[in-house]
Formats: sequence, C-alpha cells, structure tokens
Amino acid sequence: MKTILAAAVAISVACTRAGAEIVAGPFTNPANGHDYYLLAPNSWSGSETEAKNLGGTLAIIRNAAEQDWIFSTFGHYGGQQRHLWIGFHRKVRGGAFSWVNNAPADYTNWYTGEPNNVNNIEDCAVIRADAPLPGTWNDLDDAHPQFSVVEVSDKSPVTESQRAMVGTWYASGRADQPCYLAAAKDALFAVNGTGSGSRIVFNRQGLIFAVAWQTHGEIVGDKILWSNGTWWSRKPLGYHDTANAGPAPTGIVAGPIANPSNGHDYYLLAPNSWSESEREAENLGGTLAVIRNAAEEEWVFSTFGAFGGTNRNLWIGYRRGSPNGGFVSAAGEPLTYANWAPGQPDDSGSVENFVQIWANGTWDGKGLWNDAIDGIFCYGLVELPGKAEEKALTDREKSWIGSWYEGGRDDREMWVAGTENKLFMVANGRAARLLSTPGSDWFSTSRQRGQKLQDKVLWSNGTWWSRQPMDDEIKNARTKKS
Repeated sequence: MKTILAAAVAISVACTRAGAEIVAGPFTNPANGHDYYLLAPNSWSGSETEAKNLGGTLAIIRNAAEQDWIFSTFGHYGGQQRHLWIGFHRKVRGGAFSWVNNAPADYTNWYTGEPNNVNNIEDCAVIRADAPLPGTWNDLDDAHPQFSVVEVSDKSPVTESQRAMVGTWYASGRADQPCYLAAAKDALFAVNGTGSGSRIVFNRQGLIFAVAWQTHGEIVGDKILWSNGTWWSRKPLGYHDTANAGPAPTGIVAGPIANPSNGHDYYLLAPNSWSESEREAENLGGTLAVIRNAAEEEWVFSTFGAFGGTNRNLWIGYRRGSPNGGFVSAAGEPLTYANWAPGQPDDSGSVENFVQIWANGTWDGKGLWNDAIDGIFCYGLVELPGKAEEKALTDREKSWIGSWYEGGRDDREMWVAGTENKLFMVANGRAARLLSTPGSDWFSTSRQRGQKLQDKVLWSNGTWWSRQPMDDEIKNARTKKS
C-alpha cells in the first residue's frame, strides 16, 4: 500500500546508502537476550546487508510479545515516528512471505487488507508507526528508504583472537595518545583518548565496527585503520604531540602522557590546592610528580609548563616533612634534586610548606621552583608508574567486569570492561578509567566516586547501578512514578 506511507516516500533518495548509520543500540530484549539496533533510513536490501555486517539480520518477530517490545522500543524512538523494516519478505516476486532466516512464520500482524502487493512489487514488510493502527504491518517495495530494526542473536563470549586485541593502543602511534580495547564477558569496547567509548562489533567480513562512532576498522598487522581516516598502533612510535592533545574528562586537563625516558604516565589536573591535588593524584593511582634529575625537570616543564599555549604554575610532589624542616615527597622520598629560584625556598610567614614550578614569565621563565602555601591554586602534575610497573587486575576487580544496569533498568545497560591491568566504566557512549580503592569504593577519572554495596554501586552524582535488572513489577512501578 503506497498511500499510507506518503511521508516516508518523501524522504530524500540521498538517505539510501551502502552502509546505513546506527541511530540507536544495542538494546537487549530481556525476554530473549538478543541485541537490537535501530538503523537510519535505507532500502530493505541495503538494511539487510548492514544487518549482516553487524552479525545479525533484520528483526525476526516470533510472537506478540516480541512485536510489542520492538515497536514500543523503536517505533517512536527519540520522539520521532519511525516506520521499521523487519526481516519478512518475498523471496520470489509475488510469492509467499518468509523470514530471512527461514524461521516459521507462526506470527504476523498485518494491517487489514495487507499484504496487497500493489503493482506486484511490494515484497518487503514494514511496521507502520502512523494512524490508524500503529504497529501493524504493511508490504512495500524495496526502494523506499525506511528505518530498520536489526536483531543479533549470537552473543558469543569474546573469542581468544578478539581478546588478543585487548590492551593499550596509540592513536597515530603517539605515545602521548593512548587508547584502549577493553573486554567484558561478551562485549568488546574501544576507548579513545578523549573519554569516548564505543561498543565493537565484528562483522562477517572480518572488519570491526565501532557502533557509537559509526566507524569501521580494518586490522592490518599491529594497526587498526579506521574509516574516518585515523589509525591506531599497537606500539608507540617514539614521539608525542602535546600541541594537538584533545579534551579530557572534567578535572583532568591532559593525560595520560608518557615520559619516554622513565616510562611513567603523567596527568595535568585543573587548578586546586596542593593537598586536594595530591588527593586526586592518589585517586588516580599515583602521586604528585617527583622530579629526580634535570632531564625529568626539562621534560616535565616543556610538556606541561605551557600546555595548550597557557602558562601554568605546577604543583609537584614535595612538601616539608615537618614545620621549617626539609622537603620530602608524599611517599617520604627525600629531595635529591631541586631547581629553586634565587632566594627560594624562603618559607615566608613560616607557612610555605609545598613546592610549585613557576610558569613562563615568572622569574626567568625556566621552570624554577618556589615554596608556597597550600591554599593557592595551581595545576597539579600527577605521576603514575608506567605500563611495565602496572599490576594485573585482582580477582576482586575482575569480578566487576560485565553488564550493569543504571537504576536497575534493563533498557539502560552499562558495562565495566577490562584490559590486563585497567578497568573502564562505559556508560551512554562515554568511557572513563575506573580505579578501585583498598576498600570497596570505586573512583572514575570522570570524577565520579562509587560506593560498592553488595550487587549495587551508588555513584556520587546521585545515580546507581545494579548488577541485575530489577524485575518487571518493580520497574513498572518506578516508571509510573516518574
């Protein structure tokens, strides 16, 4: 029937493309455990091709419950009316309808008088989103671009070959731009240097697809070549670029940036007091930077003293061990190298107990040191042990890997994914390094803290995650209240 989809016919032919964009997903149907994606408008055959690339097919609807879940989830997704291609079609023009996977056609939901095969070319089934009976099916010819629903039923565990990809990668081979592939039990995630996370899907052509980024990747040796023109290397190529560093999560101005001489990672924190900067450094798994020689001093100041074109006074990890006493690191390491400005340290007022590096324009602009009071705000410079010194995840940390559910809702799946020595929380397309404290609390580099309570995590931003989705009765009651 052509008339009922007049608005859809008006969609520009430009919407038809070889690789339709993913509008939303994956969403898991709790009744069957399958994952579903919503694709941008395309022809039926183009949508089915993209479904296969994602490892699935256009949706198979086996009963009224699946029909209701699919239409309630996608039919008006984002407040927009969306007609939906499904995997029901005529394999022979004018023949009977069948599912693309040859499943029994035990359930249908045709609108009255459908399928009517106007002009003998309407060979594909679409779920209508318009009146008078939204959710019913219509037959339509292949060429009309429609949204589509993809179903992926095979949620196999991450394979050994896929797991071999897990770990640290480097954007453009730059040591200062680490990226990661992290794994949960049955899901793989890419995490870039700006804190964006994307579910990775392996398609049938051997390529990978980053769902949230709408980007395909080809694995060539120890490189990933992304279809957006960027690439990742398994190993750094021995150089870094601070001028083009991208944005970082709130509170972290830049980092991690690796010092090639000692292999340690460094972060630049937003301005704060010395004591608060040191506390944040410890939350990140390190301390404020300890400078042991002139080479480290030169690297630190050249990398961070004017990062991004802004002159920055830097807190480093030295304080007086006692009033009017000598300087030691936060870990009690004695001061063996210093680059004091003339007349410093002077302990003005007997309260200057912490060490800062002055930025360009102060004194002679060579990164000289000064003692200062705790209350002034400087950028904090954090130092963490490098990869070679990182400890493997503990059994306790590994037990957190997998799916979580924001507010206990089965339609708000979140993840904790891991490499061999790092954890990431992945939520709503954003990813952040997840650190555990010696107790049961979590800390993420997005500056959220989480308190672990049995199978729940209570986040400092007021949200919570559950290890299992709530049962339907509780969820429905909560939805009605909201």
